[in-house]
Amino acid sequence: MGSHEQRKVKEHLGHLVHLMEIDPRRDVIEALIPFWDPKNNVFRFLDFEMTPTLEEIASFMGKGSSVRGADLRNKKPIIPNNVDAKKFLELLKINQIEKESLKNGWVSLDFLYERYGQNGEFKNYQNQLSNQRGEEAWKANGCFAFMVTFLGLIVFPKRDKHIDFRLAGVVKALTTMESPTIIPIILADMLRALTKCINRKVYFEGCNIWLQIWFLEHLYHHDRAPRFTPDWCNYVSSHKERETKINFPKGILACEEKLSAITSNELVWNYCWFPAKDVICMYSGISFLVLIGLRGVQPYAPLRVMRQLVRVQEIPPNDDMSIFVFDTPPGFAFDSTDILKIWFGSIISKLREWLWSKIRKSGAWVPIVVS
Repeated sequence: MGSHEQRKVKEHLGHLVHLMEIDPRRDVIEALIPFWDPKNNVFRFLDFEMTPTLEEIASFMGKGSSVRGADLRNKKPIIPNNVDAKKFLELLKINQIEKESLKNGWVSLDFLYERYGQNGEFKNYQNQLSNQRGEEAWKANGCFAFMVTFLGLIVFPKRDKHIDFRLAGVVKALTTMESPTIIPIILADMLRALTKCINRKVYFEGCNIWLQIWFLEHLYHHDRAPRFTPDWCNYVSSHKERETKINFPKGILACEEKLSAITSNELVWNYCWFPAKDVICMYSGISFLVLIGLRGVQPYAPLRVMRQLVRVQEIPPNDDMSIFVFDTPPGFAFDSTDILKIWFGSIISKLREWLWSKIRKSGAWVPIVVS
């Protein structure tokens, strides 16, 4: 892609695209999984619980993601809709292909790469493409194809590099909706993947690299003042440097041994860039939220990890969340009215003004608020 196309992709995905620069650590993910509590959707260690939060993911995405809870709630969550083979080809501007080869609800990486991945492929495949404006339109559609491919390989992976049709619908919404957010479905699929893996499903169908970064950053003691390098606010790319300074072992057994003994005072509860002023904490009718993922529905209970959100941690409600855990096969239709009612009915916890003022004046990047 040219520089113009790269800017367009970054406009919609923010720093998410830089996940490609991070080396995956399978040992970290495999070591974390035994500590997952699928009943409450949290990691449970010796003396504390923690879980990925909406605001933490948003803060990594950076520009264009609206990182504060109030900003997130004002955005419209993308709801995965059914996308069949015909709709998928229409969205990718491909008009000549044997439909029988697409009957399983996915395409291979090679299928998209051969048509959009290399300069000059327009000439080889132009008879299969429905671009009416020639090669320039092909380049523009290549941005769309790249985002579908990136999400399918890095953020919502399937075994054997298969790319789910529904991701074309996600990218369509991301690029055409007014004020969309992809963050809830990313988090929902990560929570689902953790539960599936602890129940012996081997392949992690969630964003393992993001989970890896999220956890390791909680072990890094951040500088109290930022270093204004050209990418200082790109916390995904800069994670590579910070990871080298994190004292965390390598290898599954060594990681598990470390996690078995880790205590709360070893953690950095709040990232230095965390948007603490207001966070989403619950739905108005229940003590948790319900998130819609690409492949299923998951409950999200930030009240259990308020310490991560720079709040005093109180004993959380012990509500039954199991009825909000189920998978959604391709073709499943959500009632968007109910989903949006829950999302826009979520409650924002505002950091007390006196505390927020004290944090800003002190310059403390890691405010300590303990139970």
